[in-house]
Amino acid sequence: MKISEGDIVRRKVQPGRSVNDPWWPMTASSIFYDGYYMVIDIMTTINVNNKGTDTHVSICKIMDHHGQFNWIATNNLLKIS
Repeated sequence: MKISEGDIVRRKVQPGRSVNDPWWPMTASSIFYDGYYMVIDIMTTINVNNKGTDTHVSICKIMDHHGQFNWIATNNLLKIS
């Protein structure tokens, strides 16, 4: 399912709970609280690698239930149906 503005989403992997990352990393993207978010805005750009291949990179502006905003890569989110 494609994520669009107004969707309710959650993280695929909760911060600090990954097998590869057992300690809580103190970065802006992981300090944002666990839970469900509403997608406010989506920004997409085309990334061209050194072989000339185009890939689309998307990030979402999300809002939690406290009204706090943050940005996260779209591929790190799951859409709640």
